[in-house]
Amino acid sequence: MFTVPALIAAALQCVPAAVAVVAWEEGAQRLLRQFGARMVWELSLLVAVALAFLLYETTQITADDGANIAGVSAGAILAVLAVTAAAQRTQELATARRAGIAAVLAIVTLPAGAVAGSWIYALLVPAQA
Repeated sequence: MFTVPALIAAALQCVPAAVAVVAWEEGAQRLLRQFGARMVWELSLLVAVALAFLLYETTQITADDGANIAGVSAGAILAVLAVTAAAQRTQELATARRAGIAAVLAIVTLPAGAVAGSWIYALLVPAQA
């Protein structure tokens, strides 16, 4: 179903969303300083929805639109949760190091979540003949 070139293509298609996730990490740091962790976690839902829309516009993982929606939703949720948790735990690190951690998390979690969401969709929805 998925080959290595397909996964590389999915990772390249996720680059604009990865940039958005790194920007969210910096925004989360500022929100943590100003308002605390509760505000960051409340806003992370809105960021995940916005990221899912961005991924839907830029990423085509499968030919089936339902699987694509499930994939980008799972990828967005996974990436935002991972980066928000990392932002909360790495407040004392330098800005460049925090951005590097967020970039690595985004590059890994966006395609992995998208592929996992597509697989879950394939398992739950029967194929139509």
